[in-house]
Amino acid sequence: WLITERDEGKQREFGFQLKVAKSTKSFRVRVSSTFGLHLVYEHVQVNRSGLLFWPLRPEFSGMPHHSRHVAAVNSRELRRLRLARRWTQQELARAAGYTERLVSKAENGGRLDIATIQDLAEALSTPDEIVTVESLTLDIISIARRWVETFERLETQMLPEIQPYLADNFEFICPGDPAVLPFVGIWKGAAGHQQWLDLFFGFFQRTKNQEVEYTLGDNSVIARWLERVTLNGIPCDPVRINMHFRFENGLIARIEDDYDTLGGAHIVMQIENQRVQPAPPEQ
Repeated sequence: WLITERDEGKQREFGFQLKVAKSTKSFRVRVSSTFGLHLVYEHVQVNRSGLLFWPLRPEFSGMPHHSRHVAAVNSRELRRLRLARRWTQQELARAAGYTERLVSKAENGGRLDIATIQDLAEALSTPDEIVTVESLTLDIISIARRWVETFERLETQMLPEIQPYLADNFEFICPGDPAVLPFVGIWKGAAGHQQWLDLFFGFFQRTKNQEVEYTLGDNSVIARWLERVTLNGIPCDPVRINMHFRFENGLIARIEDDYDTLGGAHIVMQIENQRVQPAPPEQ
């Protein structure tokens, strides 16, 4: 079947694919527009007259589902849905038309192209629960939030959980005076990320943060919070942190730690001076 799409006087025709789930009585039709608008006809039913389309539901992803754009898979949700169907990885792979190795990769936080994720979503869908691409992918705010939450929870041990979301050209930028703060610098790759963690937590002891604000930009996310640390057992004044996450192809390419570098250095120097000052003589 063909559908006509018009935009500023231009006209395009495109077809849509009909995929039938296990039941031949009721299924779903999803039309993918070249503009990224997806029209979903719910509960399509078959009778002697042909197909009956119930009210349609629009989706928008910003890209056609046949796009080769890759995205990080929400591995926990994928595994939860597979287990809810009582499927092994091999059974899900067979239902979606892929290999067991691909399903294993997806459940271990790998990246897949949108078309493949769509096929997995359709294989996992039931008449009672429609699985969408959006539910099986991690948007950039979710990835930034995962970094912050893992940073809070695991500290120097966070890298194994966050590494699948780091781009190959990843770098962590921490401004300031390296003579005062040993973790200042540009740290490249996963190994550089680990170096920064070891130096930061070897210098400061953190107080767990309770409130983080997230702002979404163009392929970027800013996480803001009030950082509270102690140095040599002495509490430092709180410092406002603006952590800038820059993304490329759905992965973290750069993190910039934006904070009051002069104020932070002054606090550290004050505490260091207190530590080295000799005790007053006894009277």
